[in-house]
Amino acid sequence: MKSFIRMLGLFIVLFDANAQKKQIDNLPALLQYAHQESYIKNYNYKQAELAKLTTKTAFGNVINPRIPTTASIIDNSKQPVSFIPAEIFGGPSGTFKEVTMGQQYISNLSFSPQFDIVNLGNYARIQSALVNEKLVEINGKLAEMALYEQLNGVYHNILGYNTQKEMLLKNQQIADSILQIVQQKNILGIIRLQEVNDALFNKITIEDKIEQLDFQLKQQYTILKMLCETEEDIELLFKDNMAIPENVLVEGNDLELKQLTYQRLFLEAEKKAALWQQLPTLSFVSNLSWQNNSNNRFFDPNSNLINSNYWGLRLNWDLPTNVNKLSAYKTAQINSQLAEINQKHNQLQNDSENEQLFTEYQKTIRQFKNQQKLLALKQENFEKSRNQYNANILSLDKLLLAHNDLILQESTLLNAKNAVLFTKSKIEINNSN
Repeated sequence: MKSFIRMLGLFIVLFDANAQKKQIDNLPALLQYAHQESYIKNYNYKQAELAKLTTKTAFGNVINPRIPTTASIIDNSKQPVSFIPAEIFGGPSGTFKEVTMGQQYISNLSFSPQFDIVNLGNYARIQSALVNEKLVEINGKLAEMALYEQLNGVYHNILGYNTQKEMLLKNQQIADSILQIVQQKNILGIIRLQEVNDALFNKITIEDKIEQLDFQLKQQYTILKMLCETEEDIELLFKDNMAIPENVLVEGNDLELKQLTYQRLFLEAEKKAALWQQLPTLSFVSNLSWQNNSNNRFFDPNSNLINSNYWGLRLNWDLPTNVNKLSAYKTAQINSQLAEINQKHNQLQNDSENEQLFTEYQKTIRQFKNQQKLLALKQENFEKSRNQYNANILSLDKLLLAHNDLILQESTLLNAKNAVLFTKSKIEINNSN
């Protein structure tokens, strides 16, 4: 009964451990999971919001509506004295009379509604803001693509380590069987103890490689969680036979080229805006003012409220243009030329990278097929060496050498297959963007 309870408890613990893991069985599912969990999705969304706000601001700045408002209350506690010719008041000519003018309590409220009628410099900013929205969108896609490429690398690292571990576990059993045969022969006095040690060395070496792979797998899963930005444990599930197509269509990826294109368009729009900033602006201006003056108190109800207003047009123009505006235009002009050079260079580079990606896939396919042929030869050599050793016509060192050659060739084949799958996924990620 106690053993049953312990087994039940162990089952529950194992069930809970597996339940807490996020199981993912293919790379597209991993990319989708990372897209939902990673900061890049929210970051790109906020960047897009910021770009749209910049565009709205650019539209608003075309007329640039504003209402400067001022309000003041002033207590002239000691008013200035003015000297007025005394003859005005009937006094002798050439003399002056001290007169205190003005009122002590003055309250003022003023509104100055105004907006631009013609402001070509701000109008040009609309184009740069619209281009910036597209540029932010492309930058977001490039950030996602960079994340997906990192995930592709980690995914295939884990796939490779898993397949290597499975291969080593199979060869561990072979090493165990060789050790058992050697130990039996030693007991019969056919071979020396040194050969037992050699067989044991072979077995321990394989076990050490398995342990190292376990540590590497743990590291890769830690990196995977970091890239997905999740505290949830992830478990990747792999199919036994992952398909390897003979050819993969490389549609190409031109995101970087589009990025440079929109960077050039943005800088050209900035250059245009910097040039038009040197043109005159025409604005509507107006003013509405109310003033209350009194010698008794602020806001004296017995005093008259003085009202004044005006409206008109104002032309502003720097003649000649100031140094800052001229420098901004020249800088934008040079940056635009640099962007054009980068765009032409990237066009050639982009075509070359797409061709190289296709060539790389063909290269990995050929290497995989060749390694398959070599593995068949190494497998045949090992089987014959094992049979010859069992028949006492081959030494142990040659059998162990054949076994190690087989392990090395199996490892090389698995690496070649993983390279094919990695390149295939890399092409699919490029095609999807």
